Amino acid sequence: MRILHIEKMLFYDSGVTSFVRALSEFQRRRGHDVFFFGCSSPDNPSGAVRFFDFTRSRNPFDLIRMIHSTQAANELSKFLWKNPVDIAHVHNIYHHLTPSIMEVLVDRRVPIVMTVHDYRLLCPTKHFLRLSYTENGRGGEICFRCLPNRFYHAAALSCCGLAGVGLAIESYFQRFFRRYYQPVEIFFCPTHFM
Repeated sequence: MRILHIEKMLFYDSGVTSFVRALSEFQRRRGHDVFFFGCSSPDNPSGAVRFFDFTRSRNPFDLIRMIHSTQAANELSKFLWKNPVDIAHVHNIYHHLTPSIMEVLVDRRVPIVMTVHDYRLLCPTKHFLRLSYTENGRGGEICFRCLPNRFYHAAALSCCGLAGVGLAIESYFQRFFRRYYQPVEIFFCPTHFM
Protein backbone atom coordinates (compact mmCIF):
# COMPACT_ATOMS: atom_id res chain seq x y z
CA MET A 1 0.00 0.00 0.00
CA ARG A 2 1.14 3.54 -0.72
CA ILE A 3 0.60 5.67 2.40
CA LEU A 4 0.93 9.44 2.57
CA HIS A 5 1.53 11.07 5.97
CA ILE A 6 0.63 14.75 6.08
CA GLU A 7 2.03 16.79 8.96
CA LYS A 8 2.66 20.52 8.88
CA MET A 9 5.99 20.53 10.75
CA LEU A 10 7.93 17.43 9.73
CA PHE A 11 11.13 19.47 10.09
CA TYR A 12 10.49 20.10 13.79
CA ASP A 13 11.26 17.61 16.58
CA SER A 14 8.06 17.15 18.56
CA GLY A 15 5.87 14.40 19.91
CA VAL A 16 3.81 14.42 16.74
CA THR A 17 6.78 14.16 14.37
CA SER A 18 8.31 11.42 16.54
CA PHE A 19 5.02 9.53 16.29
CA VAL A 20 4.85 10.02 12.50
CA ARG A 21 8.44 8.82 12.08
CA ALA A 22 7.90 5.74 14.28
CA LEU A 23 4.62 4.84 12.57
CA SER A 24 6.06 5.30 9.08
CA GLU A 25 9.08 3.15 9.95
CA PHE A 26 6.75 0.42 11.22
CA GLN A 27 4.73 0.67 8.00
CA ARG A 28 7.90 0.41 5.88
CA ARG A 29 8.96 -2.71 7.76
CA ARG A 30 5.55 -4.17 6.93
CA GLY A 31 6.27 -3.61 3.21
CA HIS A 32 4.33 -0.38 2.56
CA ASP A 33 5.60 2.59 0.56
CA VAL A 34 5.48 5.69 2.74
CA PHE A 35 5.49 9.32 1.59
CA PHE A 36 5.47 12.63 3.48
CA PHE A 37 3.96 16.02 2.77
CA GLY A 38 4.27 19.13 4.93
CA CYS A 39 5.62 22.64 5.27
CA SER A 40 9.13 23.70 4.38
CA SER A 41 11.49 24.49 7.20
CA PRO A 42 11.80 28.17 8.18
CA ASP A 43 15.55 27.69 7.59
CA ASN A 44 14.97 26.13 4.16
CA PRO A 45 11.85 27.70 2.61
CA SER A 46 12.33 26.20 -0.84
CA GLY A 47 10.21 23.29 -1.93
CA ALA A 48 6.94 22.46 -0.22
CA VAL A 49 4.40 24.74 1.40
CA ARG A 50 5.97 27.84 2.92
CA PHE A 51 5.86 27.76 6.71
CA PHE A 52 4.37 30.91 8.17
CA ASP A 53 4.32 31.76 11.87
CA PHE A 54 0.81 33.13 12.44
CA THR A 55 1.58 33.90 16.08
CA ARG A 56 3.86 36.75 15.00
CA SER A 57 1.50 38.29 12.45
CA ARG A 58 -0.79 41.21 13.08
CA ASN A 59 -2.03 41.35 9.49
CA PRO A 60 -5.79 40.56 9.38
CA PHE A 61 -5.43 39.15 5.85
CA ASP A 62 -3.30 36.32 7.24
CA LEU A 63 -6.52 34.96 8.70
CA ILE A 64 -7.52 33.92 5.18
CA ARG A 65 -4.35 31.80 4.92
CA MET A 66 -5.20 30.20 8.28
CA ILE A 67 -8.59 29.14 6.94
CA HIS A 68 -7.69 28.08 3.40
CA SER A 69 -4.24 27.62 1.89
CA THR A 70 -4.35 27.69 -1.89
CA GLN A 71 -0.60 27.13 -1.91
CA ALA A 72 -0.94 23.94 0.17
CA ALA A 73 -3.69 22.60 -2.10
CA ASN A 74 -1.67 23.35 -5.25
CA GLU A 75 1.52 21.82 -3.84
CA LEU A 76 -0.29 18.68 -2.72
CA SER A 77 -1.93 18.36 -6.12
CA LYS A 78 1.50 18.53 -7.80
CA PHE A 79 2.90 16.05 -5.29
CA LEU A 80 0.11 13.54 -5.96
CA TRP A 81 0.63 13.68 -9.73
CA LYS A 82 4.18 12.43 -9.15
CA ASN A 83 3.36 10.17 -6.20
CA PRO A 84 -0.12 8.61 -6.34
CA VAL A 85 -1.17 7.12 -3.00
CA ASP A 86 -3.78 4.68 -1.71
CA ILE A 87 -4.52 6.42 1.59
CA ALA A 88 -3.68 9.69 3.35
CA HIS A 89 -2.97 9.80 7.08
CA VAL A 90 -3.45 13.39 8.24
CA HIS A 91 -1.90 14.67 11.45
CA ASN A 92 -1.64 18.35 12.52
CA ILE A 93 -2.53 20.44 9.49
CA TYR A 94 -4.16 23.36 11.31
CA HIS A 95 -3.39 26.93 10.18
CA HIS A 96 -0.65 26.01 7.72
CA LEU A 97 -1.87 23.26 5.43
CA THR A 98 -5.56 23.75 6.33
CA PRO A 99 -8.45 21.55 5.18
CA SER A 100 -7.81 22.85 1.65
CA ILE A 101 -5.57 19.80 1.21
CA MET A 102 -8.46 17.49 2.05
CA GLU A 103 -10.40 18.84 -0.91
CA VAL A 104 -7.53 17.72 -3.16
CA LEU A 105 -7.53 14.25 -1.60
CA VAL A 106 -11.31 13.93 -1.94
CA ASP A 107 -11.16 15.00 -5.61
CA ARG A 108 -8.61 12.23 -6.21
CA ARG A 109 -10.68 9.73 -4.22
CA VAL A 110 -7.92 9.16 -1.69
CA PRO A 111 -9.41 7.93 1.62
CA ILE A 112 -8.45 10.09 4.61
CA VAL A 113 -7.76 9.05 8.19
CA MET A 114 -6.70 11.52 10.85
CA THR A 115 -4.88 11.15 14.15
CA VAL A 116 -6.12 13.77 16.59
CA HIS A 117 -2.97 14.72 18.50
CA ASP A 118 -4.53 17.57 20.49
CA TYR A 119 -7.90 19.23 21.14
CA ARG A 120 -7.72 21.78 18.31
CA LEU A 121 -11.03 20.70 16.76
CA LEU A 122 -12.83 21.64 20.00
CA CYS A 123 -10.57 24.28 21.53
CA PRO A 124 -8.97 27.06 19.44
CA THR A 125 -5.90 27.07 21.71
CA LYS A 126 -5.72 23.25 21.37
CA HIS A 127 -4.98 22.39 25.01
CA PHE A 128 -8.16 23.09 27.03
CA LEU A 129 -6.06 25.50 29.08
CA ARG A 130 -6.39 29.16 29.88
CA LEU A 131 -3.12 30.51 28.58
CA SER A 132 -3.10 33.98 30.14
CA TYR A 133 -2.68 34.80 33.78
CA THR A 134 -5.84 35.57 35.69
CA GLU A 135 -6.38 38.15 38.45
CA ASN A 136 -4.93 35.81 41.06
CA GLY A 137 -1.78 35.41 38.96
CA ARG A 138 -2.48 31.84 37.92
CA GLY A 139 -2.27 30.64 34.34
CA GLY A 140 -2.45 27.32 32.58
CA GLU A 141 -5.67 26.28 34.32
CA ILE A 142 -7.89 23.62 32.76
CA CYS A 143 -10.69 25.26 30.82
CA PHE A 144 -13.63 23.85 28.89
CA ARG A 145 -15.40 27.15 28.21
CA CYS A 146 -15.21 26.69 24.42
CA LEU A 147 -17.39 23.57 24.63
CA PRO A 148 -19.66 23.14 22.80
CA ASN A 149 -18.78 25.41 19.87
CA ARG A 150 -18.29 28.57 21.96
CA PHE A 151 -14.95 29.44 20.41
CA TYR A 152 -15.29 33.15 21.20
CA HIS A 153 -13.89 32.39 24.67
CA ALA A 154 -10.44 32.08 23.07
CA ALA A 155 -10.52 35.85 22.50
CA ALA A 156 -11.06 36.57 26.21
CA LEU A 157 -8.26 38.26 28.11
CA SER A 158 -8.20 35.25 30.44
CA CYS A 159 -7.24 33.11 27.42
CA CYS A 160 -5.44 34.40 24.32
CA GLY A 161 -6.85 37.91 24.09
CA LEU A 162 -6.46 39.57 20.69
CA ALA A 163 -4.52 36.61 19.26
CA GLY A 164 -7.50 34.41 20.12
CA VAL A 165 -9.80 36.40 17.82
CA GLY A 166 -8.23 34.84 14.72
CA LEU A 167 -8.24 31.39 16.30
CA ALA A 168 -11.93 31.73 17.18
CA ILE A 169 -12.91 32.96 13.70
CA GLU A 170 -10.95 30.14 12.07
CA SER A 171 -12.58 27.57 14.39
CA TYR A 172 -16.10 28.85 13.65
CA PHE A 173 -15.47 28.81 9.90
CA GLN A 174 -14.04 25.27 9.83
CA ARG A 175 -16.80 23.99 12.13
CA PHE A 176 -19.65 25.62 10.20
CA PHE A 177 -18.49 24.18 6.88
CA ARG A 178 -17.43 20.86 8.49
CA ARG A 179 -14.13 21.06 6.63
CA TYR A 180 -12.35 18.73 9.06
CA TYR A 181 -15.23 16.37 9.74
CA GLN A 182 -16.79 15.74 6.34
CA PRO A 183 -13.84 14.24 4.42
CA VAL A 184 -12.26 12.16 7.21
CA GLU A 185 -13.35 8.54 7.28
CA ILE A 186 -11.73 7.56 10.59
CA PHE A 187 -10.41 9.65 13.47
CA PHE A 188 -7.74 8.02 15.65
CA CYS A 189 -7.57 9.32 19.23
CA PRO A 190 -4.53 8.33 21.30
CA THR A 191 -6.30 8.45 24.69
CA HIS A 192 -9.65 7.37 26.08
CA PHE A 193 -10.32 10.90 27.37
CA MET A 194 -9.75 12.35 23.92
